[in-house]
This record gives sequence, structure tokens and C-alpha cells, in this order.
Amino acid sequence: MVKGLIIDTNLSYLSGLYTRVARQAGVHPSYVSRVARGERRSERISRAIASELSKFVPARDTSGEGGQDRSGLSQIDLRRRLLRKLKSNPRLAKMSVMVIDLEHWVYRGQISRVSRLNLQSRIAANAAMIAASIEQFHRMSTKLEDFPHVLSLTDGDGIVLYSFGTTGMVREQGRIPGANWSRDYLGPSAAARAIAAGVPLIIVGSSERSGTMLPVRMACPIRQSDGHVAGVMVLSMDISPTRAEHQLEICKMAKKVCQVVERERKKPSRAHPRSQVQPFEEAEVHLARVMSMPQIDPSTRSHLAAMLAELEEKRREFLLRGNARKDSRKGNASARGV
Repeated sequence: MVKGLIIDTNLSYLSGLYTRVARQAGVHPSYVSRVARGERRSERISRAIASELSKFVPARDTSGEGGQDRSGLSQIDLRRRLLRKLKSNPRLAKMSVMVIDLEHWVYRGQISRVSRLNLQSRIAANAAMIAASIEQFHRMSTKLEDFPHVLSLTDGDGIVLYSFGTTGMVREQGRIPGANWSRDYLGPSAAARAIAAGVPLIIVGSSERSGTMLPVRMACPIRQSDGHVAGVMVLSMDISPTRAEHQLEICKMAKKVCQVVERERKKPSRAHPRSQVQPFEEAEVHLARVMSMPQIDPSTRSHLAAMLAELEEKRREFLLRGNARKDSRKGNASARGV
């Protein structure tokens, strides 16, 4: 008797499913029914139906036998389907995006890092590019907040200048500032390959063989009008949520940042020379912004704080040397009776 009561309750719940989805989406229930039967296609309606069903049927554990995803597909099937969709996407083909299938990743060892002084000079030289990327990364990370991900910016040599993403994953994925991705250390380097090829690319690995590293890496070079690659934007994430739209978004972001870098390059002139301490000041501001972000783990924050203190000290030394030169020139002019 109790069993029959449960079945009746479940059926009454299901009978109103299309109506609830239609009310949420602002469409007619018949349209929802057509989408459910496959007569119409709508990602938004499909997600809403799946969300309603998940309240009725418990979601399948992703860590169960066979490595199955909640969709019921194994990681191997998800990977094959993703590669097929990426390679057949006309928008990616139009942008000459390379899709690289690397199921077997090769780890060459621990990732190296440049010295603190080297990183300071790189940050100062690319202050405009970092500033333009911060807002873009924050906006895209908000869209991806339900999935583990890391967004990173490297310079033209593959050295990480700035990273943002899921809390704690920046260090885990080897994306802290100063990390050297000019080689395939922790799996394939999307940054190094994008710099060499000069075109956007997607590397798809295997979740089962990637260890703790995220298996999908999307990259787009920040390529200037003269062909020089000023930097690379890289998105690392899992296979199941990856879509072609994510690569297209990365390319849009790289284009916007490239415009800022181009304007900055043309800005200095003889009439209005740029202050020689301005790069240090800009780098201090950007480092302070990065340190204030909640996604930065404590160890990375302390590392950045030490860098900030050194930048401030270097700027003060530079200003003192500049003032000393001015005073000496004034003294020489006075002695000559000018």
C-alpha cells in the first residue's frame, strides 16, 4: 500500500514537470514536450528538464565504477564526443583553431620558475596586458564557477604573469606567477604551442591519465599587428563541461587585450615621454589587486606580498637615483654660472 502511494506521488510530480519547466523558461508546455521528444532543440530547455528530473532521480555518482559521468557516458565516450564536436565546429575551423588529441600525456618533471627579480621585470614590462586581462578573467571565471578551472596569462616567453580561477587550483595546476610553461613540464604546454604556432589551439588529454592535472587546455595567443606574440591566454578545465564556446570566448578576450597592448605601445612620444618609474607603479597596483582576490591561496599571497615589497623598494631606489642626478646637474649649471 505504501509502495503504491509513493508511485502515485511520483507520477503526480512527473505530470507537472513540463508545466514547471515551461513556467520557468516562459514558453508553452507543448514546446517543452517537443524538446523532450527530440522534435525541437534547445539547450536551455534541456538543462531545465534535466534539473527537474535530478530532483526526482538521484544523480549518478561520478566516482562510481567505469568512471561514468552524471550523463551516463563514460569518460572515454565524453572525450570522443568532445573531440568530434570541436573538430566539426565551423566557427573554430574559420578561426584556424588547432584541436590536438593527446590521450597519453608526457610529464618531463617539475615545472621550473624564473627568479623573483626576473618576474618583477616581466610584470613591469607587461603591466598594461595584465591590467586588461584581470577584468576579462574575472568575468569568464564567474561563468565557470560551477566547474574546476584555471585561467592564466603568460608573456611571449611562456612565463605566467597572472592567474585566476577555482580556489586552490592555481598552485595545484602549476599556474602561479613566475611558472615557466615554455616547455611540456606538467603535461603539454598550450602556451608554448600557441606561441610557436601563432594560432588558437585546444589540447584534449585524458582524465584517467592526467593525474591531478585538468585534461583540457585552451589557448589563444595575443598576437599584435606585426606578428609578435605579446602573450597567451590559457583556460584549463575538465572534459565534461568543455564547449567550443569557451575557446571562442578566450579568443574574444585575447583580441580585446591585444587592442589595449597595441594602444599602449603607440602611446609614448617625444612630446609626452612616459615616466620611467610608471611600469613599477603599475605593477604594484596590479599585484595589490591580485592579492586582494579571495581565490588566491595564502602561500601565493605571501609570495606576492614579498614581490610587492621589493617592487616598492626598487621604485624608491630609482627615484632617489633620479633626484641625485637632477641635483648634480643643477650644481654643475650653477658652477658654470648658467
